[in-house]
Amino acid sequence: MAAKTPKPDDSFPIFEKFTTLSKKKAKEKDEAAALEQEGLNAITTDGRTEDKLEPEDFKLEEGGERRMVVEKDADEALTNLIAVLKDWLNEVLVADRMVVRSLADDLYDGQVLQILLHRLFNRTLSEPDVIHSAHGQRQRLESVLAALDELLGRRAEWTAEEIYGRQLVPVLRLLVAIASAARAPIKLPGRVTVPVLVVQKRDGALQYTRRLESVTGPEDVFCLADAERDMLDDIFERSPERVGLLERHLMLFINSNLACLNIEVTDLARDLADGVNLIILLGLLEGYFVPLHFYTSVSATKEQRVANVSLLFDLMEDAGILRPTTRPEELVAGDLKAALRVGLPIFSKYKSGRQ
Repeated sequence: MAAKTPKPDDSFPIFEKFTTLSKKKAKEKDEAAALEQEGLNAITTDGRTEDKLEPEDFKLEEGGERRMVVEKDADEALTNLIAVLKDWLNEVLVADRMVVRSLADDLYDGQVLQILLHRLFNRTLSEPDVIHSAHGQRQRLESVLAALDELLGRRAEWTAEEIYGRQLVPVLRLLVAIASAARAPIKLPGRVTVPVLVVQKRDGALQYTRRLESVTGPEDVFCLADAERDMLDDIFERSPERVGLLERHLMLFINSNLACLNIEVTDLARDLADGVNLIILLGLLEGYFVPLHFYTSVSATKEQRVANVSLLFDLMEDAGILRPTTRPEELVAGDLKAALRVGLPIFSKYKSGRQ
C-alpha cells in the first residue's frame, strides 16, 4: 500500500499566518482591481468597459487630478439638494424662457450665471448673451464669477476652471452660496456629501481614491429665514395690527390713481399678483403708456405672470425705485408680504404727488 504524503497541519500557527496573509493580499488585490475598473468605467461615455485604458486617455499631466461623481453611491440628501436647486433655478429663469436640466452641464459657460446675477442681485455685465467660442465662454464665466465673488465674499470652494470643467461639487457649492445670499425661498438639506472618485497621475500611472466631499453644513437651512430681516418682517411678527393699516393705505393710494381707468383693487395680494395693475399704475405715475404687447394683460399661466412682474421690477428700476428684495414668484403666489414689499416703495415715492 503506497504511503500517503502527509498534509501540512493547518493547526500550526505558521500555516495560519500564511493563509491569513494570502487571503488579505487577495482581498486587497481584488479591491484595487475593482477601484481601477470603476475609474475606467467612469470615463467611458456610454457605460462600456474598455479592455484597457492608458493614462493618456485621461489627458492628465503628471501630478494632475480629475474628480468624478460616483452616481450609484449618491444618497437621498444629494438627490434632494439637486432637485431643490434645479426647481428654484427654473423658477428664476422662467421669464428668460430657459430651462436647466443639468446643473453642471447647463452652468459651465456662464450664461445662466450671468442671468442669475442680473435677476437676483441687479448686476448687469456687458457680456453678450450667446457666445460660441470656448475662449469667449471662459472669459464670460470669469467675469461673472468675479462679480459673484464680490457679492458673496471671495471663496475657495469653486474656481472658473472647475465650473467650466463641469465639476458638480464646485457648482453645487456656488449655487448654495447664491441661494443663501439671494434669500431664495427654499430649504437646503444639511450634511449633503458627494461621493467622488479621484483619479491622479503619478509616475505615469493612474491612481484611484474614493472620498466624500461636503456641500452643505451640518443643519438644514431655510435661506429666506436666514437672510437679513427687514421692517416688514418685524411688523408681521411683532405688530400684526399694523399690517392691516399698511394694506389699507396702500390700497387707497392705488385705487385713487387707477380710478380714472375704472380699475379697483379690493384684495391687495390677489389683485397685484399678476403685476398688471402695478404696471399700469407706474405708467400713470411716470407719465407714459406701457404698450400692451410688453406684457400679458390677462395672464393664464404662472410663467406669464412672472414675466409681467419681472417687467414691473425693471420699470421700477427705471423710475429710480430700488428693485424689490422679494422674488417675482412670491408676488405671483399671492403673498401679502410680497405685495407690500413691491407696492410700498411705489407709494413712498409718489404719495405726495408725481416726483
